[in-house]
Amino acid sequence: MAGTGSVRNRKGGPPVQVTGTVRLEGAGTPVAGAEVAFMNSSGEITAIADGSGRYAIEVPSGIWWKVHARSDSAVGLPEPFQATEPTTRDLELRAVSTIRGRVVDARGGAVSGAVVNLEIEAGARALLESSMSLSTETERDGRFELPSLPGSVTLRASRGMAQGLAQASVGDKPTTVEIRLDDPVTVRGTVVDAEGNGVAGVSITALSTLAAGGINEKQRFDTNAVGTFELTMPAGHIRLEARGGGGMRAPTWVEFLGSGQRREGVRLTLAPQQVLRGKVTTPDGIAVAGARVRLISASSYDAVTASDGSFEVAVPEVVSYLVKVKHSAGNIERRVDAWNAAGDESFTLLPFGSLEIKAQNAGGDVTVAIDAFVPADGSGARAPAEASYKGPPAGVVVPMIEPGTYDLTVSSPGMKPVPLRGVVVGSVPAVVPVAFEKLGAAWLSPRRENPTRRAQPC
Repeated sequence: MAGTGSVRNRKGGPPVQVTGTVRLEGAGTPVAGAEVAFMNSSGEITAIADGSGRYAIEVPSGIWWKVHARSDSAVGLPEPFQATEPTTRDLELRAVSTIRGRVVDARGGAVSGAVVNLEIEAGARALLESSMSLSTETERDGRFELPSLPGSVTLRASRGMAQGLAQASVGDKPTTVEIRLDDPVTVRGTVVDAEGNGVAGVSITALSTLAAGGINEKQRFDTNAVGTFELTMPAGHIRLEARGGGGMRAPTWVEFLGSGQRREGVRLTLAPQQVLRGKVTTPDGIAVAGARVRLISASSYDAVTASDGSFEVAVPEVVSYLVKVKHSAGNIERRVDAWNAAGDESFTLLPFGSLEIKAQNAGGDVTVAIDAFVPADGSGARAPAEASYKGPPAGVVVPMIEPGTYDLTVSSPGMKPVPLRGVVVGSVPAVVPVAFEKLGAAWLSPRRENPTRRAQPC
């Protein structure tokens, strides 16, 4: 039951022990021999459950982990978790289901040898692929089979630059799906200087985005001796970035191209980069060093603040940018339509708040799902950093959470879910009591789960 594995850089506080039981979802049966994994960007720590499904593991305190359990025939979805003191964290496994499907081309013909991949969020993929196959190839008749967790999943099929996506709602029984590949698209153009002359050897990065959430294909290539280029990419939103010598760049070119389309005459004009400057401080005016700054338009541009809170970002053109600032002390997100002419745009970091749900009469571990979030920085409703949090029967404590207004649903096994609307998280810790009631007969009748709550990460 002792923890094993390694973490390259164990930041955080003193080690604390986390114990719990691994059970099969629904039946509640303990899973002997299940592997429990605590993972973050620094590495992974694992433990093996004993014959009664119990595990114990020591992890550095005060940092966030992705936690899940896995066995030969079942696996759990990675969940965010932070231990600040010795605590109990039970984990659930879900029986693996099956997706059966067929890949066809744009004209409906079967495609053999196509690669079919379950699109999984990177942090979750590292955990799940140790328990189940996440990709396969189609047979002669275009058919394939893949294991999958129940829930809403995205599949991507590719045969070279012919690619396609499909959504599937996976249940306990095998699910059937068809994936249609779009024909590749072609783009031809020229990279020129300020006088309109073609420039040879310019590096171009091409990105085709098939769907939101980072499902894309990337290529890099150089212009030929007269500055022209031709490329083939999967259909989708095509983005081209050209970078020449001496810090010269062209404004990003973006256009949607459907299956089999050709785009001629694209012109990318190189020009000197422009520098945008800013400063990040706390509400008290204290400089914030080491904050990550990202400017987002058609492309994104990154910087890190210096010891005085200042930063510089080189961009190919001055346009409206969504600016995201992230730091261990807090975050801010704000759109800047016109950068300060003095070159010293200011950003005030909003410190993290804390949220505590105090539960009574819980039937087991308590889960807090975030239904809606409006940040305190005035940027408008958006998705929070995490979709849900989980804690022991006493409740859930989130010591670092973005300030703003939350709509939440608090749930526990065998109890009626409790909706909480308009919960404000700010400088004063938000403490909300929740009293559960047992489910009645109508609640206990068999029903399908809301796929948005238990969706497979993608």
